Amino acid sequence: MNPRLWPGTQGDHAGSRDAGYSFVETVVAIVLMGTVILGILTAVRTSVQASSVAFESAQTETVLKNAADWVQRAEQMCDYDEYVEAAAEAADWEPSLAASSSELLNRGGATWEPDCSNVSSSDVQRVTISVTSPGRGITRSLMVVKSNVD
Repeated sequence: MNPRLWPGTQGDHAGSRDAGYSFVETVVAIVLMGTVILGILTAVRTSVQASSVAFESAQTETVLKNAADWVQRAEQMCDYDEYVEAAAEAADWEPSLAASSSELLNRGGATWEPDCSNVSSSDVQRVTISVTSPGRGITRSLMVVKSNVD
């Protein structure tokens, strides 16, 4: 066997270094890989959070639209909380996360009046529905105009 073919044997040049990586090169490589992995993990975390917010926002809007549909189908009255809370309960949410308020269009047709104690089927009514999600507290509101115009 020729001793010059094997590193570290007497046939090598005296004082030459091993062809491996130095400690500093290894540390620099680990730091660079850690930085890249940290950036990827941060991007994944941000993506998951954004997806969660979008999902909860979509759920909130679904409850809001269901509540608006139930209010629109109900007979005209002063208090629609029963229907709005039922829409929240249908999504397994606390009923207190949904609320409504009603206003009547005055006879002159110029302003909305908050007093709806004497509502009749011929009146024009504006119902404001608000829904707040249970997790992040995302709030959405919608106004529904009710009238029995034939």
